[in-house]
Amino acid sequence: VRIQKALAAYYAQDGQAPRAQMARQRAAAGEAALQRAAAEPARLPYDPAIEQFDLSGLAPPPGNALEQRIRAWAAVHHRGNLAGAILIQVELATYYKQKGDTTRAQAALARVQKGEREMDRLAQAVLQARGGAPAASGKVPATGSTGSATAGKVPGSTFSGRYYAMIGPTLHTWEFTADGKFRHTYITSNGATSVRNEEHGTYGVQGDKIELHVAGLLSGYSAPGSHGTLLGGGSQAKQEVRVLKFQFQGPQGKDGIVLDGVAMKVKSW
Repeated sequence: VRIQKALAAYYAQDGQAPRAQMARQRAAAGEAALQRAAAEPARLPYDPAIEQFDLSGLAPPPGNALEQRIRAWAAVHHRGNLAGAILIQVELATYYKQKGDTTRAQAALARVQKGEREMDRLAQAVLQARGGAPAASGKVPATGSTGSATAGKVPGSTFSGRYYAMIGPTLHTWEFTADGKFRHTYITSNGATSVRNEEHGTYGVQGDKIELHVAGLLSGYSAPGSHGTLLGGGSQAKQEVRVLKFQFQGPQGKDGIVLDGVAMKVKSW
């Protein structure tokens, strides 16, 4: 707003009336937006414990690669970025578990669980606010052959388990149930913005392949604002078949799974 006002004054002095008028209009629009934001109540507060990062058990700097990554992520974390907070807590839990520090590891996992519940709540709030409006087009981060989904049970065997993996700055979680249903959630953060996507459908395991029939996609994002948490997103109907390479780690996935070449650990939260 200040820049637009300064431009308006400059162009007015320079005799450039059209540009001066345009800058004044932009300044007025900006002021109106600020007034609307100031009038809005804080939206969807969340438990601040999610963003409490216990770094007290880390070795002194510089430390190993995991310690450096945790410190770096915590240093640039923006309040309100729930996805970023969850990613940091997962890394803290992994670190403390490796060190044998059960108390700190369990505390970090409890915050992960709390953060996931908050992300679920935000996603549902988006749906309710938008009345089930379709989400913007998004890309599901998995590869394999695709085609049109068909109704009914997917051929193959089923199992039950929950798994997760960190792929770059993205946390993927998978849940498979014995009745042949799956849920895949992936959350990531970009600066101060949290992005959460969830796809669901049915599945069947056939040898070293798993066939996923995707039925729908739920997308949502949250970003910290000066007057609360800002939300966006929606739902999207999908009909897609995806066939991925699959392998159990231990009997029926007791020790994890390998999905499309990515090793997934058992989810304990």
